Amino acid sequence: MKLSETVKGRQLENQIIFTKYNSGAKYIPINIGFMNQEREDEIQFDVADITELQECWAAFCKEEHIPEDCVLDAYIGEEDDDFDYSGSDEAVGDRSF
Repeated sequence: MKLSETVKGRQLENQIIFTKYNSGAKYIPINIGFMNQEREDEIQFDVADITELQECWAAFCKEEHIPEDCVLDAYIGEEDDDFDYSGSDEAVGDRSF
């Protein structure tokens, strides 16, 4: 399934907006479950919005040589203690994947 279909089906965009509003965070951890060479895998991106999530996913798929339409699920994940979700200039984490 394509990421855009999963995002729409799970109303993930609304969840991101709601979570950011209530937490004051600039970034939200999003987990994407996907099929990778016939096995289930998962990755987390710390993103500001759906557009950034789609860009990160496309870049990841290109780098890892996997099809973009292999998404099984996408949801808000747990925060990483080493990442500054507020987006302050004193960020500890690295936003690269």
